[in-house]
Amino acid sequence: VYARMGELDALVGVAALREGGKVCFPVFEAAPGVRFAALVHPLVENPVPNDGAWERNTLVTGSNASGKSTFIKALAINAVLAQTIGVCFAREFRLGRARVMSSMAVRDSVRGGESYFVAEIRSLKRILGAAGGKTPVLAFVDEILRGTNTIERIAASAAVLQDLSGKNILVMAATHD
Repeated sequence: VYARMGELDALVGVAALREGGKVCFPVFEAAPGVRFAALVHPLVENPVPNDGAWERNTLVTGSNASGKSTFIKALAINAVLAQTIGVCFAREFRLGRARVMSSMAVRDSVRGGESYFVAEIRSLKRILGAAGGKTPVLAFVDEILRGTNTIERIAASAAVLQDLSGKNILVMAATHD
């Protein structure tokens, strides 16, 4: 009974969201990539809508507090929502079906004996492993290797991104470099 009531409650919530008028229904295409109009982050109170087409690996750069992370998170969240509950916080959202992966908000674990660097490398390794598969991947990386000194960070980031190039993956990475 609890499981059925929970499912019913979730379905009512999705139906209410769809009727609220602030979402669109995604359009799935055979071609990889994501095209969007008036895309927003669902949890930002006064969001700035963005239009765009993401059809190749992309670096997003800018100063601190310029919206890089929020934009990448908005795109990732909407890619997940499109493929799960069939709604997006945008005027229009088109995408090819793909596995959504991220390396964002990585944390170290003192109790687990894992440094920030090791946690981030594991996260990137997971994405690298998925990139070689048959299923297309949309990967979102926020501040790639931010815990590493500048010279090593740029070299290692370039190597990781170069390795992902030409595979069945679209990468969007935010960086200050």
